[in-house]
Amino acid sequence: MRVIPSSIDPPQASNTRIASIDMLRGLAILGMALSGMLPWGTLPAWMYHAQLPPPEMKFNADVPGITWVDWVFPFFLFALGAAIPLNLSKKLEHVKSWTSLIPDILRRYGLLLAFAYLSQHLRPISINSSPDQSTWMLALLFFFATFLAFVRLPESWSASHRYCFNLTGWMILIAALISLPAPDGQVFYYLNTRVDIILFVLANVSLSGTIIWILTRHSPQTRWIITAIIAAAFIAKEFDGPIKVLWNFNPLPWFWQNEFHKYLLIVLPATICGEALLNHSKFKEPLEHTPGAEWTITFTAIFSLLSITAALFLRELEFALFIAVISGALGTVIASRACHFSPGMKTMIRLAAYFVLLGVILDPTAGGIKKDPANLSYFFTLTGLAIWLTIAFTNLSKYRLIEKLMSPLTLTGMNPLLGYVAITNFVPAVIRLTQLHSWVGDQGWTPWQLAGYGLFQTLIVAIVCIVASRSKLFLRA
Repeated sequence: MRVIPSSIDPPQASNTRIASIDMLRGLAILGMALSGMLPWGTLPAWMYHAQLPPPEMKFNADVPGITWVDWVFPFFLFALGAAIPLNLSKKLEHVKSWTSLIPDILRRYGLLLAFAYLSQHLRPISINSSPDQSTWMLALLFFFATFLAFVRLPESWSASHRYCFNLTGWMILIAALISLPAPDGQVFYYLNTRVDIILFVLANVSLSGTIIWILTRHSPQTRWIITAIIAAAFIAKEFDGPIKVLWNFNPLPWFWQNEFHKYLLIVLPATICGEALLNHSKFKEPLEHTPGAEWTITFTAIFSLLSITAALFLRELEFALFIAVISGALGTVIASRACHFSPGMKTMIRLAAYFVLLGVILDPTAGGIKKDPANLSYFFTLTGLAIWLTIAFTNLSKYRLIEKLMSPLTLTGMNPLLGYVAITNFVPAVIRLTQLHSWVGDQGWTPWQLAGYGLFQTLIVAIVCIVASRSKLFLRA
């Protein structure tokens, strides 16, 4: 278990950073980048969302299964949920009442919501449906403006300089929203209600998940009960009655939508794992170790992630169930017998086993596991797989060489908002303004060569995040 040293902690933070959560978040960012930069419809089906089969690439809700692309969003959600206790535990120790944190919680929600709208409004395809050179230059300008508006500069900078940088960014962004041409039927560009749905969901569940965690931080059992109630409501919404009415009741849809809080089924279990990681980070291992236990668990975690994803994609449900049972049983037995495992690690292993098994058992319901529309099998399976991967990252990060090799994931995960806007604005603008994109298009490359080009673009996203994180320049909501 590696707790990231203060030398690369974000400024003005009182939270504990756990390397494995940053790695998971970094993997989600880079997975999102790569999945959006692959050639469209010419690669095997497992390289795309399961519900977007090639070559037509038309959404088909009847197609069950998941691929590695379907990891991205739930891993984001899981990292968000796990970070809640990591971010707030120390803060709560230094305040008389949790209510004193309400302004900070609402500020974070408001900034993340603003980022969701800005990200969608100021990306190239929103500015101009047929982007030209001026569009790409504006996209690059808005990338740097977003950076200035949301960056938290090192404390070595004066408060006035930090304030001026943020204010300058906000002034540019507001000027853009006011001055950009409005679409048909709109008076102002900023009145267009387009929003980045991923960030909108993250903003919503960040607020509700934080409030629920604070109110239940001394009673995990209550949090499990709330999770069960949400699962029951998710089922009941399909039938006429008060739950369906409440589920679809959205008086302020620009800010809050009840439907999106179904993703608390990932976020709330993730808060339990965040608490387990805190417990694990404080645990002092005894001198006596169970030989091979950590490596067996790590291998089990990675094998479970890959094999169950493949089995569900190929619809080999018997094999998926077999792997879920065997890996879960093996992990549980090792967790109970390994003398040097922390209580937190044992909790995570059991949760990973239970959630994956529960998700696989539920696969036949609702037409099979699906991301869109999401079903209970999706929520529970991906939660379990996220826990398994977190366990693997936690064990691997104990070894300095491996942790060093995986530092690109960690540093990318420490700057998720920067990675997000690099995907939408920076990389598309750079490859077109430099004519690289046109040159690649003229080469007649094969689909897999174009996939390599997508990987190259993903590396640019990683480099942007790594350079900023090492410079202690973090975008924060």
